[in-house]
Amino acid sequence: MIYSIDEDLKEYHLDRVCIGRHRVNHCYFDLRRRSPIVGPRSPESGTPTNVEENESVLVVLLADSGRRTVIPTVNQHCSMVPNRRHHEVFPAKRASILDMRLRWFLYRPDRLAEKYMKPGDRVLDFGCGPGFFTREFARRVGENGQVCAVDLQAAMLAILRGNLEPEGLMTRIRLHQCRPDAIDLPPEMNGTFDAAFAMFVVHEVPDPAKLFQEIARLLKPGGTLYCAEPVIVSGEEFQEYVARAGEAGFRQIDRSFYFVNRAVVMKKR
Repeated sequence: MIYSIDEDLKEYHLDRVCIGRHRVNHCYFDLRRRSPIVGPRSPESGTPTNVEENESVLVVLLADSGRRTVIPTVNQHCSMVPNRRHHEVFPAKRASILDMRLRWFLYRPDRLAEKYMKPGDRVLDFGCGPGFFTREFARRVGENGQVCAVDLQAAMLAILRGNLEPEGLMTRIRLHQCRPDAIDLPPEMNGTFDAAFAMFVVHEVPDPAKLFQEIARLLKPGGTLYCAEPVIVSGEEFQEYVARAGEAGFRQIDRSFYFVNRAVVMKKR
C-alpha cells in the first residue's frame, strides 16, 4: 500500500509504518517536527538508535530507498487501520453520477428504507451526497420523522436541497455540514437516532474508528447501523471497518452483498 504522509513530506511514500515496535500499515498523526531524522537501526527493534527510548515516533520504511525515516509525534495513541488505502472524497462536481436513474434500479433505496426504518423514525444519513438515499429515507419516515443528511461538502448539501426541495421533502430533512474529522452534531442529539446509514463513504473518512464511536453516541440503544462500501474497498479493509464498529459498541446481525458491494447491518448494544 502506498500513502503520502503530510503536506510538507509528500515526497515520502510509505509501504510500512511502525509505532514503537508495533508494525502497522497506516497511521494518522500530528508532527512535532517538520524535518525527519534518519539513523542506524537497532538490530532488535528496527528503531533508529538516535531516537530516545521514551520518544513517541513513527518509523517509516521508504518505498523508493529502503531507508527508515523517523518522525517524532505528539503522542503515541495514533489511529490505526491496517491495510487501509487512501481514498479521495468524491467531488461535488461529479454529483450527477451518484443520482443517476440507473443507480436507483441497481440499489433500490426504497426497499432499503422500507426494511430498516419506519414512519416517525429519526435517521442519520452520513455522507449523503446529492441525496440519492436521502430522498427515499425522507419518504419513508414521513411527516413525523426526520432525516439528518450529513456531508463534508457544502456543495453536495446545496445540490441535495435543489433536488429535494421541489419534491416537498425538505421539511423532513435537516442538513448538516460535518468536519473532515468529525460528524460534529450538537450533544443534545446524542441518543436520538433510530437508524444510521453510511453508504459508500467510510473509506473516505480519515478515522473510521472515531466515526463509529460518534455514530454509536448518536444512536438509541438497539439502533441500527447499515454500512455499505464499494468494490474499490478490499474485503480485508472492509473487515477492519466491521472490527472498528464492534469496538465502538456494535454487534453484527447481518452481512451480505449490496448489489456488487459489501454491506453489514449492525445494532448498537
